[in-house]
Amino acid sequence: MSTTSDLELQGSLHDHPIVEVIVEIAAARLSGSLKISSANKKAIVYFGSGIVLFTVSNERAFRLLEFLLADGAVDRQFLNEVSNAPNDLELAERIVSAKRLSVLEMNKVVRRQCESIVAALIEWTEGGWTYSPHSRLRSDIEHNLDVRRPMIEYSRKFSPDAVAKRFKSMNEWFVANAGVNGIELQPHEAFVLSRFDNGQLTIGQLVALGGLSQTASMHAVYCLWIAGFLTRHGGNPAFPEHRISQL
Repeated sequence: MSTTSDLELQGSLHDHPIVEVIVEIAAARLSGSLKISSANKKAIVYFGSGIVLFTVSNERAFRLLEFLLADGAVDRQFLNEVSNAPNDLELAERIVSAKRLSVLEMNKVVRRQCESIVAALIEWTEGGWTYSPHSRLRSDIEHNLDVRRPMIEYSRKFSPDAVAKRFKSMNEWFVANAGVNGIELQPHEAFVLSRFDNGQLTIGQLVALGGLSQTASMHAVYCLWIAGFLTRHGGNPAFPEHRISQL
């Protein structure tokens, strides 16, 4: 019988950046938690069937109180009175119970808090991560978060050399995922995505088709994969297939 530690996966941010780990969890539709640490900074991302549901961070800037103060939706005096809440969940419950915000209004603040945490932690380049399939959330604090936008924006900032290092070889192959939308693609990204209309392509085959340079093609494919438009095969995954089958 497998133990909890046997089922956990660990990695470094250098070998597998958080954007890639999140994409792989989404593709495998895994449920669990992803703990990330970089020096004194720590964060946890919770997943349900591959969807980011909730996040927490130990950085003060990402405490719920800071977001509420910035919004000004709840008066400062009341926030001072409830600021001794042991955690953000209790703080949210106290504010909603006092009818200072509705459940819907609080959920909007929490979603923005969670999305801000993800946008920050995907910038981390040093540290490590641990995925555990055993962590579960209360259903009443789940928020189906769309983190694809900050992830593709982050990947677009990669230099050609940085992107090239993210591929194992020119023989990696990709397949378009049907029905994926919600992000406005740049013209060259849309052009590259259209190349996959007739089936799977390796990086080498895509370059041979012409239209863009090798570096530009690789960068576009990487961004499209990060945003969920493509499925990747033949690389160096953080979650190998034999491990996914155990989770």
